[in-house]
Amino acid sequence: MLNTVLVLLILCNNQIRNIMLDNQLNELIGEYKSRKIEGMSYSEIRRELLDKGYDKLTVTKIIDRIDNEIIASNRSFFSKNYKFIGWTLMLLGGIFVILYFFKYRELLPVKNIYVYDAIIIIGYLILRFGGKR
Repeated sequence: MLNTVLVLLILCNNQIRNIMLDNQLNELIGEYKSRKIEGMSYSEIRRELLDKGYDKLTVTKIIDRIDNEIIASNRSFFSKNYKFIGWTLMLLGGIFVILYFFKYRELLPVKNIYVYDAIIIIGYLILRFGGKR
């Protein structure tokens, strides 16, 4: 009975220690992510972490997480731009097609309907596949 209680206490203590280490690593990753965005290189980050006493495996994991978070934030920024460009092209192409069919061809810069259809298709393709890498 006493052994079981001791084992449970040790397991709980280890889980609490792991949670604390995860919080410390998340704070460390946040700090170095902001430094990386400001212009610090990965080799400088690696050197600082090794000087602080972290082992090579932990340093590699930290740098990987920093890199993944930076890439994820950039990807969401670019996907918003692709959506805007795609919707804009589709809308402009649609307006041009409507003007063409309602005999306002003199207002259009190109008198060929296929150009405006191509604008709609390009807008759709940018919208559909533009944000994926």
